[in-house]
Amino acid sequence: MAWQDRFFCRDFDSTKIPSMEVIDSIADIIEYIPSQILNNDHYWFLLEHDNADHVKLKEWLVDNVYYHASMFNKETGTNEEEHFAIVLDAPYVLFSGLRRKTDHVEDQDKHMREFNLMKCNAHLSAGAILAKLVDSDLDSSIIGCTNGMSLDPDKDSKKKRVEFRKLMKEIFPTTSGWCLEPSISICIGYGTNHRGKETQGQMIERHGYKWINYKNSHKSPNLLRAEKN
Repeated sequence: MAWQDRFFCRDFDSTKIPSMEVIDSIADIIEYIPSQILNNDHYWFLLEHDNADHVKLKEWLVDNVYYHASMFNKETGTNEEEHFAIVLDAPYVLFSGLRRKTDHVEDQDKHMREFNLMKCNAHLSAGAILAKLVDSDLDSSIIGCTNGMSLDPDKDSKKKRVEFRKLMKEIFPTTSGWCLEPSISICIGYGTNHRGKETQGQMIERHGYKWINYKNSHKSPNLLRAEKN
């Protein structure tokens, strides 16, 4: 796949499963991706479609983390919550968790600097993983919207954090005692690009959620080069 053909996949075909050999080749590069610090401040977890516990974690993330409240539904003319249930359709998901040193905050500025560095390292890794996915001819989407952590009036972020860590401990026992925060997910599989088709902009309804099948996520050109004589 050429980079020019890559798109943000919002419509995965859950019946088309990449081979485990290809998935392993992608996961294997994570150990060698550079980081701004030597101590691990984020971890990646491979979530598989045929593992019931992994599906349970994905459902929790979609319900509690991966959503925002400003999706415009052109069919109703109103703003609605958009949950990124794409995560549930993708056969494989590389989910990133940020590991804080402690939940106790004495210096808020220092705390935020460290947290932003963690996110920066996770995003750097995501870029390297994305490059491998393009080379592997796989479709993908990166879910970075974690607004849902603070949007639920009936469950604040502290309660969600407790639930998340308990669930992670059950599924990945190594994380027991970690001050872990949910971060981005990279969805992996094969999907449909609705850009330029009659279906562009239509709503998808699956898993009890609605989301738009295509959004223009292409940034404006930002490469500047010296003019050649």
